[in-house]
Amino acid sequence: MTTSSPIIRRLLCAAVLSCLCAVPVTAATLSFTVNASRAVTVTGTPRLAIDVGGVTRYANYAGGSGSAALSFAYAIQSGDFDANGITLVSPLQLNGGSIVDSVGNPATNLAFTAPDTANLKVQTYTTAFSTSPVTTANATAVGFTIAKAPTGATFDYAITSSGGSGSVTGSGTISGPSHSVSGVDVSALPAGTLTLSVTVTTAAGGTGAAKTASAATSFTGLLDGLPASAAAFALRRLSGSYTGPLVRVRRASDGTQKDIPATVAGNLDTTALATFCSGTSCFVSTLYDQSGNAQDAVQATAGSQPRIFNAGSVELENGKPTMRYTAAGQLLVFPAQPSQTIAGTMAAVARLTDTTVNRHIMGNRNANGGRILRANAGGASYVVANINSVGITLSGSSLQQRIVILMSGPTSVLLGSLDGITASSGANFIASSAAFWIGGGGPSQSATGDWIGTISEAMVFNSSLSTASRQTLERNQGAWFGITVP
Repeated sequence: MTTSSPIIRRLLCAAVLSCLCAVPVTAATLSFTVNASRAVTVTGTPRLAIDVGGVTRYANYAGGSGSAALSFAYAIQSGDFDANGITLVSPLQLNGGSIVDSVGNPATNLAFTAPDTANLKVQTYTTAFSTSPVTTANATAVGFTIAKAPTGATFDYAITSSGGSGSVTGSGTISGPSHSVSGVDVSALPAGTLTLSVTVTTAAGGTGAAKTASAATSFTGLLDGLPASAAAFALRRLSGSYTGPLVRVRRASDGTQKDIPATVAGNLDTTALATFCSGTSCFVSTLYDQSGNAQDAVQATAGSQPRIFNAGSVELENGKPTMRYTAAGQLLVFPAQPSQTIAGTMAAVARLTDTTVNRHIMGNRNANGGRILRANAGGASYVVANINSVGITLSGSSLQQRIVILMSGPTSVLLGSLDGITASSGANFIASSAAFWIGGGGPSQSATGDWIGTISEAMVFNSSLSTASRQTLERNQGAWFGITVP
């Protein structure tokens, strides 16, 4: 072999890998073939220099001695990153070895023209949630890791939910082979499966493809610790088994309606509500039943819908979203409960703003009877009762938010409770098959007695709750709404 006839004529990439994504380091190898002008013999470990994201690596001789095709291989290492395409560096290096032809002439010109390797991209980094599942207890401090990214590289991340729009975003700098991120607050994202997307950018400016990971969310609510409810309505999530929206609202400006979900933490997604209702007011057309019985409370007539968003602000009571009833005739109606012919419990969280007449929080009154929760005129007391039978008077101002409960057994009204303070009675029980109203006493009640004020929660159980269950209900509501309960 002479210098005028170089042994190295060209270099070809035998296995073009456009992207090595999330492949274990031990399983990812780049292979190259160097074609000589004639058969050669190789000793030692000649090598090819490779620029991987500004770092020099080497593809070592792997085989082919005795032929004109020599193979070289490089095993991808943790931290290798080149989003713009690796570069082969000419010339081939003998590295203490030798390449000779059949008569012993050594290779003296090892330069080559490098092929186009712009699409031969390498990135080894991965990402994963370190907090999973995400619960109400840890949703404000979620963590994740980024592994095998180059130290000193920067990263951006976004976390989204399958339950709706919105994202939590951030950025940082890789500190080592396994970089941890902690304290990410995802509690305001809609409830659903969370998806994490991470992109890494090297100091040289190459940005890798996004790496993703997912985490399930888990929720435990008030109803999970109580006997089965017949119907349950709230502007917060009440049950781990309920994954639907909390409320459907109508936008006053154009009549468009939209379901509003719960967040990961179980709150009403007020961001989604405010976005939809921006610049106008919104009213409740459906309050979804979270009991699992699909007994949704509905109101199709626009003028009869309570308000939930008013001219740029969410309606609040003690800092929590609420429904505001501003005029008689604003009602949400859900079906009659067949089992209401026996024992039952009714519970509501409400505040009155007009005390001129007796006003009903909720009820199922008809001509023959039925249960009601009512604030008496004057604002100093409530009555929980069966119509046409003696009720129970509960003393306490109705001008502040209160927890009001009626319990009845198979033959009598058993108990009334106001913020956990109870009173009992032996009044006769009178059954009713009328539909329940939230914001009124029932189908045969005069509109004069409809509710004026706020209602935040309403529940019906087809059983008389035990003392322990009733206290669980009241104490949970008290803690949530800031109401003192013994």
